Amino acid sequence: MAGQEAYVHGSVPIGADLADEAGTVVLRGRNRIDEASAPDRQVCGNLLAHVEINVLLQMHVKDQNREKRYARYTTMEPCPLCFGATIMANVHQLFFAASDARAGSTDLKEGNRYVGGKPLGIRGPHASLGHLQIVLIGDRLLRKGTPSAQKLLGEYADHYPHTVALAEQWHRDARLQRAAERGAPAAVIMADILAALALQSTIL
Repeated sequence: MAGQEAYVHGSVPIGADLADEAGTVVLRGRNRIDEASAPDRQVCGNLLAHVEINVLLQMHVKDQNREKRYARYTTMEPCPLCFGATIMANVHQLFFAASDARAGSTDLKEGNRYVGGKPLGIRGPHASLGHLQIVLIGDRLLRKGTPSAQKLLGEYADHYPHTVALAEQWHRDARLQRAAERGAPAAVIMADILAALALQSTIL
């Protein structure tokens, strides 16, 4: 999971895939804001090094046309930058896991004449995957510990109160950090989070 990879490398834990019409993943990327290196055709160490930018920069212009029916899958509702990039790259379908209480910008689809004319279908949030994402990003915000991080975590808690509570518990126990340090596979970490969420019965 690219979001978990970003977490391990100290960046915002958000990942995304781009799939073709057959549903085959053709490109993959993650947030690299807090990293010093990036693969070819991706960016890092910059406030613009968002996950969607790093996925879409890998596309060739010949593939960025309305006839190519690409779908983008991302762990977090895109911000204005990433939603705009998705529109400009002529992606046809957008699926996101977690709602973003502050920067989520899928509502721009109806608020702008140019954007509204683009053939972009939007689906999200996704129940269980959204909760997974909030645990990851909640832990990172708690590790930062800045007033702005705490404020953002509170905004997430408005939509995901039980999940933020779990992120706080796991942060106190350093569960995600220890798992990252021992190189635990992302699938194992995600399964552990889902199991913990299931114990809260009303979440999933």
